[in-house]
Amino acid sequence: MAARQIVNLIVNWNWLTASNKADWIVGKPPSWRYLAMDKLMRSGKGKTKHTLRGQRTLMVDFKNNILVQKPGTACTLGGVPCHKYGNGTGKGVVLYFHGGCYVSGEADCVSAICTTLANQINGTTYSVDYRLAPEHPLPAATADVISVYKDLIENQSVDPSNITCGGESAGGGLALLFLQELHRQGLPQPAAAFTISGWFDISCSTDSYDTLNERDPMLIKQSIKDNGEAAAGNRNLDFEKIASNDLKDPLMSGLFAPMTGLCPIFFLVGGAELMKDETIQAHQKATDAGVTTKLMMRENMMHVWPIFVDWFPEANEAVSDIATFLKEHIKEE
Repeated sequence: MAARQIVNLIVNWNWLTASNKADWIVGKPPSWRYLAMDKLMRSGKGKTKHTLRGQRTLMVDFKNNILVQKPGTACTLGGVPCHKYGNGTGKGVVLYFHGGCYVSGEADCVSAICTTLANQINGTTYSVDYRLAPEHPLPAATADVISVYKDLIENQSVDPSNITCGGESAGGGLALLFLQELHRQGLPQPAAAFTISGWFDISCSTDSYDTLNERDPMLIKQSIKDNGEAAAGNRNLDFEKIASNDLKDPLMSGLFAPMTGLCPIFFLVGGAELMKDETIQAHQKATDAGVTTKLMMRENMMHVWPIFVDWFPEANEAVSDIATFLKEHIKEE
C-alpha cells in the first residue's frame, strides 16, 4: 500500500469517524491517526490469496511503504546476522525479535521501535535476523537468539543484568521461548523482557481467534493457522503437507511450557486482536509461577500497534511504557 494512500486516509477525517464509530465503545477513544491506520489495515485484510512467498513480499512492502525507517548498522553476533540501533552511553542492551509468524520479516523491518527503545534507555538495540520457517522450522529461531545472547555475555563482556529482550507477534512468542530455553539450559536470565501481541500458541487454540476474527483489523484466523503449520515444519513454501508435528509442543508454543524461573515480563496486547486471550493466559500462567509480571491490554488497539511508533500517539505511549519497564530492571553496573 503506497504512502500516499495513508495520507489520503489521514486527511479524510469525517469519513473515518463515520465508518468506525461503532468500534470504539469501550476504553480510551483512539486518536485520528490511529483510526487512519486502522482503516488502512482493514482495506487490505483478506484481499489477496495467502501464500508464504506473497507474505514475505508483503512484509517488505510494509517496511518500505508504511513503517517509519531509521538507519541501523549490520553486524553479526554468534554467527547470526543482526542490525544494531542506537549509540547511547549507557550499558543497557535490548535484543529485539521481529514478527512475521516465524515465516517472514527481517531485522530491519522494525528499525523505528528499535531506535526509539535504544534512545529511551540510552543504550543499544540489536534486532536479530533469526532463521525463518518452513526452511528452518522451530526451534531454529530459538537456537539463533540463544547464540546471540551467549556471544554478548561470553565474548562481548555484556552482563546479563544489563540485557533485556522482546518483540512483537511471533517475536513476542520467541522472547518467551528464549527465556524458557535459557532456564532449561541453566543460563542466566536477562534483566527483563516484554512481549507485544505475543504469539504464544501457534496452534491458535484460544477463544479470541474466533470471537475477534471479524474485529481484528489485520489478521485472519485461517492464515495464522496456516503459518503455524509452516512454523512447525508441517507445510512447505507451497503449503503442501509434509509433516505432522505437534503445534502445542512447548518448544514451539511457549504457552504450554513451564514458566518458572523466568525474568520479569511486561505483556502488551490490543483489545481487538486475535492474540488477546493467549496473552492474558500467558500472563496469568507466568504470574502463578512466581514471575514478576505486568499486563497492559489497550482496548480497541490492533495487533502490534506499538511498532507504528512516530505514526500515532498510542504507539509512542506504549513504547515509552516498555522503555520505563526495562529501565526499572537494567542494573547499569
